[in-house]
Amino acid sequence: MWSQVARVTAAAVLAILPTLVPPTSTTASAAGPVAQGQDACPEPNDTFQTACYLGPSSEPLGYLSTPNDVDAYRIEVLDFNTDVHVEMAMMPAPYKLELANWNGDIIATSAGNGSGGEVIDTTVPIPGSYYLFVHSASGGFSASRPYQIFRALTYPGASIPDIIDYADFRAGSTTLFSGDLEHAVYKESDGRYTISMKYKGSPEEPSQAWMTGLGIVLTDFTLTVDARVTNGVDGGFRIFFRKATDDNSADNTYSVVVDGRDGKALLTRSKDGDAINSGWEPVSAINTSGGVNRVVIRCFEDEIRVNINGQDVFDVREGSIREGRIGLGALTWGDPAIVNFDNIIITTPSEG
Repeated sequence: MWSQVARVTAAAVLAILPTLVPPTSTTASAAGPVAQGQDACPEPNDTFQTACYLGPSSEPLGYLSTPNDVDAYRIEVLDFNTDVHVEMAMMPAPYKLELANWNGDIIATSAGNGSGGEVIDTTVPIPGSYYLFVHSASGGFSASRPYQIFRALTYPGASIPDIIDYADFRAGSTTLFSGDLEHAVYKESDGRYTISMKYKGSPEEPSQAWMTGLGIVLTDFTLTVDARVTNGVDGGFRIFFRKATDDNSADNTYSVVVDGRDGKALLTRSKDGDAINSGWEPVSAINTSGGVNRVVIRCFEDEIRVNINGQDVFDVREGSIREGRIGLGALTWGDPAIVNFDNIIITTPSEG
């Protein structure tokens, strides 16, 4: 699979602040009833970016105060092929639950459980953030009587992966670099991290802007990243991993490059100036319409597995770089690209 190629020269290189920090976004409380008519998650809480984190011990009380009110919750899945059970056992009127993926696609809708509640039972293929939405089924609601929701995740392996590092860019939960530099503007806002490029590229010479050395040194891990080219140009993004040196180059690292216009992906390795790659691989699962693409990279010993939007794209043995940090980058073959990154989750790798 690997072949010798010429090294691509980047238009800009940027180091990042040294660490991510644990999430501090609003969490649904499991401490008991809240004041009458007061949601456990403050309004507005009806969008992906304002979704309330629903943890493993949370059973919050929520309220639909109008016929069109919607409450959103976020769950974090830490492994491939995880069973998701969500139940709303108590509700004052007929309500429904819907489970959405990273691109807003509804992947499961609740059904009655025979006891007056609503249940979702489904399996999600890859790790990362998923979203639950509670809404009225037929216009009934109550601003004073709550519903209660809980979730349970069943993992396929003998153990649950541990969270190593995390960045959801909500409520100041991270401390990444922000600034206006020569080749790009780097900004954390609106629950996302954005790289806004300044220079055009071409099919022969793509323009790039990246940052390496993010977070802690990792050996074996599973990394999940959501990324999106937001301005419709012929662009893409790049995710570095096992970056073994502290310099600001794209050397001594692996990376995955995703072409968001043509739906292709590339796996690269550069070590001591010697660069190789896999060749461009067409990936039918890549969203080429400006939507979010979720990339999952699993490194275990010398195995590297890359999954994009649920499709396994690369599975190779290459162990010449065994540990390092991660990094993020934007690139364009045309006009300057604007790329958003969100929902970075790093866990211990599953055994499979």
